[in-house]
Amino acid sequence: MKKLFKLKTLALSMAMAGSSMAVLAPTAAQAEVTGNIGMMSQYYFRGAPQSPGVSPEFGVDYEHESGLYLGLWSAKVDDADIEYDIYGGYEVDLSGFVLGAGFTLYRYLEGNFDTPYDELNFWAGFGPVTLMLDSGINRKGSAGPDKDESYTVVSIAAEYEGFYGVVGKGSDFLGKGTDHTWVQLGYSTEIYTDTSIDFSILRSSKEATESGAAETTLLLGINKSFSLM
Repeated sequence: MKKLFKLKTLALSMAMAGSSMAVLAPTAAQAEVTGNIGMMSQYYFRGAPQSPGVSPEFGVDYEHESGLYLGLWSAKVDDADIEYDIYGGYEVDLSGFVLGAGFTLYRYLEGNFDTPYDELNFWAGFGPVTLMLDSGINRKGSAGPDKDESYTVVSIAAEYEGFYGVVGKGSDFLGKGTDHTWVQLGYSTEIYTDTSIDFSILRSSKEATESGAAETTLLLGINKSFSLM
């Protein structure tokens, strides 16, 4: 699945830490279409590994000064599949208090890696702190052991001068019948015009890992954004 939580133009940042795509979205001048391309040392989403190693990524975003946004983001998840996410929503700033709501559709090009996920995303923030709630459905099927499964994810994030931290908890998000948690701490900075680099440390609970044991992972990402219109 996907990076959510915006500082969206950063490859890892809070985006990969997981949550709503619109959080911290930059204000556009009237309307703006931008693209971004990057590389991640490994793709993690909400504490769970999505790629065995290096994962390229790219995205396209439309943002309007009214607070409306739409976008597409894609990344390699394994040797046999590519994830692509379609998202949109609306965010409003009320004298420094930010409220937003949106949706995210997670899809896989070949369908080998996972089944589709549909999410509703909600967030509220003030100053450097943002609280997020994501409610979704894993569309496995309509009956029997492969019936659709619902889940919720709650997370809180804080950012200050490039340093950030995210703590999250998912309720059966991974389809294992149990909750899982993750914590991510990192730093993002611009190294060249519209080119950002991100370093972070991710601590995942045993429920979120493939090994069945809690893991700590060092992540690195680099991303270049550019204007299309």
